[in-house]
Amino acid sequence: MPSLGQGILGGSRPKLLTLVSLASTCPAALDADLHRYHGGTLRQLRRTLTLRELSDITATLPYIPGSAVARAIDPEGWQWGQAEELLATVVDSLAWLMWQNASTPDKPAPNPDLYPRPWPTVTDDDNDDWVPTETFDTPTDYEAWRATQYG
Repeated sequence: MPSLGQGILGGSRPKLLTLVSLASTCPAALDADLHRYHGGTLRQLRRTLTLRELSDITATLPYIPGSAVARAIDPEGWQWGQAEELLATVVDSLAWLMWQNASTPDKPAPNPDLYPRPWPTVTDDDNDDWVPTETFDTPTDYEAWRATQYG
């Protein structure tokens, strides 16, 4: 189970920075999760614990679907965890297997739709600047192309 200190908030964060970030961006959600998992709000726990202990507790709060911090950080995709992603992958795989069995050379079946995810999908239109590597004969050719693209 991932935790907040394992980089969910963006990269590897020091524990104290995780505490400060959550306390400033979503204090109510932090209080709710601290109360749920440790029996007290930030103010209540601050009276009995040192700042280091409180940082440790905050950094190890579980980042799971249903946690208040998960809802505050990702309001659209907070219900989507690792188990949901694995199940969606299984559904997609089964759809492709059924599609393979339904298609014949003279009557192809339409491609199956992927199970919807809570984030935007990447389409082929998003890759307009993609250039195949075989167009560059030497690293110098690549550098020249890169200079024209990115300055």
